[in-house]
Amino acid sequence: MRTALRAAAAAAAIGMLAACAQIPTSGPVEEGVAEPAEGTVLLPIAQGPIAGAGPERIVAGFIEAAAAGVVTDFDAARSFLTEGAAATWNPAASVSVFPSDLGVPVFNEAAAEVTVSVPVTIAVDVDGQRTDNADVEETTLAFSLITVGGEWRISELADGVVLSTSEFTRYFEPVNLYYATPARDMAVPDLRWLPDKNTATSVTRELIAGPAEWLADAVDSGFLPGAQLAVESVIVEGGVAAVELSPGSVGSEEDRNLVYEQLRLTLTQLPSVSSVDVSVGSIPLVSDEPDALPTSPETPNALAVVVDNQLGIYEEGELLLTAASAGGLPTSADHIALAYDGTTVAFTAGSGALGVGAGVFVTEALAGPLGQPTNDSTTGFYPAERIYSAPDAVSPSFDRYGAVWTGSAEGGEIVAIGADGSETVFAPEWLAGRQIVSLAVSPAASRLVLATRSAGSVSVQVAAIVRDEVGTPLSLAPPLAVAVSASDAIEVDWDTEVAVAVAVADADETPVSQVWLSRVGGDTASIATPNAVMDLAVHGGEQATAYVDEDLVVRWRTDGAWSEAFEGARSIAFAG
Repeated sequence: MRTALRAAAAAAAIGMLAACAQIPTSGPVEEGVAEPAEGTVLLPIAQGPIAGAGPERIVAGFIEAAAAGVVTDFDAARSFLTEGAAATWNPAASVSVFPSDLGVPVFNEAAAEVTVSVPVTIAVDVDGQRTDNADVEETTLAFSLITVGGEWRISELADGVVLSTSEFTRYFEPVNLYYATPARDMAVPDLRWLPDKNTATSVTRELIAGPAEWLADAVDSGFLPGAQLAVESVIVEGGVAAVELSPGSVGSEEDRNLVYEQLRLTLTQLPSVSSVDVSVGSIPLVSDEPDALPTSPETPNALAVVVDNQLGIYEEGELLLTAASAGGLPTSADHIALAYDGTTVAFTAGSGALGVGAGVFVTEALAGPLGQPTNDSTTGFYPAERIYSAPDAVSPSFDRYGAVWTGSAEGGEIVAIGADGSETVFAPEWLAGRQIVSLAVSPAASRLVLATRSAGSVSVQVAAIVRDEVGTPLSLAPPLAVAVSASDAIEVDWDTEVAVAVAVADADETPVSQVWLSRVGGDTASIATPNAVMDLAVHGGEQATAYVDEDLVVRWRTDGAWSEAFEGARSIAFAG
């Protein structure tokens, strides 16, 4: 973001010179192009102060000019400031976004100060990291003014700019910066919001600078400390982004391969970039293009289901269940989770299930043959092992290493049970006094989303999972809040590696027809459902979203609309 703002002035000047050079002075009248090319940002025109303007108009004019400066330059905005304030004001420090009109500027003549009330819903910091407020947060901006040559000018002000929601949508774009898991076997995205101007340069600079603080301990980067671009900008020509790094930016061959992949994955998200050419001191970074770093694990595109106490799979419009002779689940079984191997299932069950106490159980029932649903009653139970004991066990979630994540709802305890039976317990301070409602591990196993409850309020947070180089979980980093407006939550799941889905309930704890989709460090939207959500499963986007309603009907999201898939299910889950 810092780079993009600095580069905006030069880019705008070049653009205006090019436009002037193409204005015809002779020839026939021809029809012009009314619509801008796709991806083109219409640059706003920033106005300077009007002679004789009062303090309130000076502040209002400054706010307008500063907003335009995000994608042009800040010269017009600085013309509202005194020489000293213009030299020290840092517009790139932050962006505050308001959904409607700003408050009316109010001038306090005695203090020579103008204040403006700003209803902030979105904040973006200097590195492009976005924070959404679930509710509007009122902020008051204060500007000190003095007269210079008989004209009012701003002498003191806070760093940063304020934008309307429409301006923010028009001028900023979301981009994933890609890092790697500690094992370097999968890419992990770090979502940032950057001005839509000279984006290739700003994205590259932010990638080199490193991951967001909340994610830093859970990911790896091939760039060495002190790495930087050797030239001021990343040039894109013919779809190729030329990145020249300074000597000392990378080390071993393994690091070089990772750096290349980080740059390739990050920059090819931009519409103007199809490939990258990376060099260090004019020498190619890699001699051969390294193997692509996967952005998601291989997962079965199938929905695991519980129907009439039997486990089954729903795939491509067909429902297949285990044979009745293979056994079934206890009637108290609920909250199933499907492992990435497509055959192992974890579930919670109450006291007395399978002849033992309550907790989380694991079965490989889906490894056997599946057939069409029947009305036969099951004979006994599936062979299953209890891996965690707790009467209030949280709905389980598998990670791609085969570990089952669960915990005690009231105890504030999170537990990861490895495929080898090893148990890692987490009791972070930030969970103290909160009841765990639901949790889920992301596809790359780099982060954990939790819905927790305390004193009648619900909170959704994402915590980075710190692991060693072989994938063993070590700790949970302090979490990042997800802006979901709800009085309670029913279930959380991962939509993609960077987005979560939350089924919510209203104040009287009755399930309501709403599922929130929120990108971590990004925007939040809701999907209306025809009726109440009792269980939720999401897999790689809105088109693979399913839920169970109060009548035990599974509904599937297709082409932006819900359709009925089958009846009789009480729990569903995609892999994870």
